Amino acid sequence: MVSTFISEDRQLCRFLQVSGNSWHNALYIDCGNCQRAISRRCHDLLCVFDECAIPVFIPVQDAEQLWRTRIDKGDCLTVMHRDVFVALYGPWLYRHLSDPSACPLASFHREEDRPEFRKFPIFPNL
Repeated sequence: MVSTFISEDRQLCRFLQVSGNSWHNALYIDCGNCQRAISRRCHDLLCVFDECAIPVFIPVQDAEQLWRTRIDKGDCLTVMHRDVFVALYGPWLYRHLSDPSACPLASFHREEDRPEFRKFPIFPNL
């Protein structure tokens, strides 16, 4: 059976865990007209940060299927354009990017392409 989700099942579960099972707790990343999208179905993204400050992404299309509702970006924590997010988080993203010509966010919502991360929190005292 072929999945209608863009993300891998493990990535979807991780997003649900980190977000507290609510897309309202996510950052909405407005990708605009991305020429490097991995799929025509991949448009905007939702992002939450885990306990190690590692971003967990899923495409909005996946979130709409999970919650069976239309995601209104105004109902998320905040909205940020992809270029602004990449500028803020760029050093980390590019350090973990396997294909520099691809979308810098694309490999982070497919588990098979996801890089291995440190097991220690960035801010252990918080």
